[in-house]
Amino acid sequence: MDGSAGSDALAEMPLLPFDRAAYAPALRYLGDPAFCAERPLVMRPIPGSADFDAFGPFPYSTPPVDSGTFLAGMAALGAVTWTAVMRPGWQLPSLAGFDPLPIKEHFVHRRLGPALAQSPRARKHIRRGLAIWTIDLCAIAEVRADIVRLHGDLEARAPLSRVARVDAAHIDKLAGLAGMRCVVARASGRIGAFLIFAESGDEIHCHLTAGSMEALHLDAMYAIFDFLLSTFGRSHDLYMGGTPAGPNGEGVGRFKARFANARVPVFLARVVLDTARCENLVRDLGSHRWFPPYRDPLIDQGIMTMPDGRT
Repeated sequence: MDGSAGSDALAEMPLLPFDRAAYAPALRYLGDPAFCAERPLVMRPIPGSADFDAFGPFPYSTPPVDSGTFLAGMAALGAVTWTAVMRPGWQLPSLAGFDPLPIKEHFVHRRLGPALAQSPRARKHIRRGLAIWTIDLCAIAEVRADIVRLHGDLEARAPLSRVARVDAAHIDKLAGLAGMRCVVARASGRIGAFLIFAESGDEIHCHLTAGSMEALHLDAMYAIFDFLLSTFGRSHDLYMGGTPAGPNGEGVGRFKARFANARVPVFLARVVLDTARCENLVRDLGSHRWFPPYRDPLIDQGIMTMPDGRT
């Protein structure tokens, strides 16, 4: 599609909960919440300097229709650079103003896509999970304590990037946002796994998920994803995220592929808003091959993009 077609498509796309101003307080664990063209983001101090840059929101943002006005607004806020993952599925040239870097593909189940062909092994795991777990849709606030507990357990046993290590306040803010919903797996009256997702128009975007080791071994996630497809698969496109980095990433990718009938690209926006200050920071703090070039990803604990495209 040409540039005008891309802008028209963006203008028609319903915003995600992550795109709305009310989401900004949920990002406080990453920095100081801010707004640009009513879009939420965070301002982060740059270690070793008096400057700051803009990031996010997490997990991703719908590209603004007017990229020039948006970037000018962020420059007016005083940020040196802006980095953000763009909403999955958007192709160039809609992202051309953001120096986009392809970072990974996300797994999607498209409601009008080809029929899902699941292996006998996958169907076996689904049957087992549904036999053990009761799957329910519920309000986030109703199961807030279980979400915090399970996500805390996940952080304790698995390496998560800085942006994925959400705090309890993030969960609390999600509970008050329109369009945020939760699926839980229960057995013997206890919640063993959850998945929080965002609903916007005819799209569903998975946001946070975690389960106890027992729930994972007993196929709770198979039951949850089968529930999502059974409940929403004919009415919505389901965006399940990509393959995470880390030792368990390959297995997570294989799992998601069992529920997907498509894959879509995901791009990282990389914008220098103040060239002179960025060059000064590189001179004073050193240069890296990732973006922003003055930040050390080892210090930032996974926020930035690595040279091979991983975040």
